[in-house]
Amino acid sequence: MIPARESLINEEILSLLRRYCGERLVSRFISDQRKMVAVEQQLLRQGNQRLAESTAQEVSFDSESTYDQLVTMCRQNLKEYEFQEVMLNFGDVFRSHGELQKAEETYGNVLQFGQKTGHAEFVAEALLRRGEVYCRQGLWKESGRDLDQSHILFLKTNNRTALAKVENLRGICHAEQGNLKRAKSHYSKALREFQQSEQKLMTGTVLMNLGIVHTIMGECRKAIEFYHSALPHFQSAGDARRIAEVHHNLGMSHISTGDYADAIREFDEGLALSSKLHDPRLIGLAQLGKATAFFQLSDYRYALAFCNLSLEQFKTTEK
Repeated sequence: MIPARESLINEEILSLLRRYCGERLVSRFISDQRKMVAVEQQLLRQGNQRLAESTAQEVSFDSESTYDQLVTMCRQNLKEYEFQEVMLNFGDVFRSHGELQKAEETYGNVLQFGQKTGHAEFVAEALLRRGEVYCRQGLWKESGRDLDQSHILFLKTNNRTALAKVENLRGICHAEQGNLKRAKSHYSKALREFQQSEQKLMTGTVLMNLGIVHTIMGECRKAIEFYHSALPHFQSAGDARRIAEVHHNLGMSHISTGDYADAIREFDEGLALSSKLHDPRLIGLAQLGKATAFFQLSDYRYALAFCNLSLEQFKTTEK
């Protein structure tokens, strides 16, 4: 049985494959992979044919050999531009599900291919996205190197949106290292560009990042202003997950200012949204936030109840 996260990765990669390569080619690829897996399982489980056949139906792109063959298929059947584009998308899938080593490897492949073929725009994108992966891994030197190189390339093409993304990521790296003044400086540069280009989602993202920085600095009322400013941008973009995150951040800020009723209201807003999204992480965070608020109100019965509920949610994310 394929774990839930791996199953989601497989579904998203298959969706990309069908879009770029077509249903017929993808079906043939899957069929060939299942045959190979069946043979391998038969050799491994001699004397238990039934188990071998059932296991052979599971094709996972997390398998190194399967993924390598997938890349080869795409390279043979797609134009250079399409190949680099789909590879960037594969990297995004791995990154979004926390498979950072796989994402790093995939972006690195795009980088090498783009350098050989002279596709500077893909080299710049691969550096930007790998820089984010390094940032999430706490590899500050590597992240800074990639972001600096991508910045140079994006300057040559005057890609203002990409340059703003570089500034936002630089802000994240500095914030993670505790360099809050430098983080605010980079966020401010990114915010100006995103506001000018009317990019709702990225504008909201940077505003929320600024709110987080002010929260860390203990300036919770200023943070609340930024969170409220971010909210309509996420609403306009229709990003329910980010809206739920803003409500959580608002709730935690209200706890810091002692406004516990406001905090509970914000957590309830986030809980309603995250329940519709069926996102156990966000549900758990909202319930834990409510537990914290009730604890501060000395309502230990409700605090314990919501703490236990959040624990059950977080347990599901480990499966």
